[in-house]
Amino acid sequence: MSITSDINCVDMRKFYRPYGAKTNDEIKPTWNGVSLCFEEWAHMCSLVDIINMDYPSLADAKPCYYGDDHMSQIVWLQCQECNPFLNHPFKADGKSFSIEINTSSSQYI
Repeated sequence: MSITSDINCVDMRKFYRPYGAKTNDEIKPTWNGVSLCFEEWAHMCSLVDIINMDYPSLADAKPCYYGDDHMSQIVWLQCQECNPFLNHPFKADGKSFSIEINTSSSQYI
């Protein structure tokens, strides 16, 4: 999460470190996220307690990758929440692709 004062917004998104990056200064934002102006952010923060009272199960919710099962790369790769397009074909450069995970092999590449 970052606060951008020149645009007056709170920017919440996933970040990644590109392959070969040596410092945290090279971390890049992904397209996954949302930007809220300060008024929207303040309104959202004011609703958190109300949501937690109305839906107590959300107050204790944790992302799936906090689970012990995500310690295995194969299980992580099969997680529909972490990899939402796992079983969906996609196109790149006019060619169709799909991602398949072979869990029957004990060898990892």
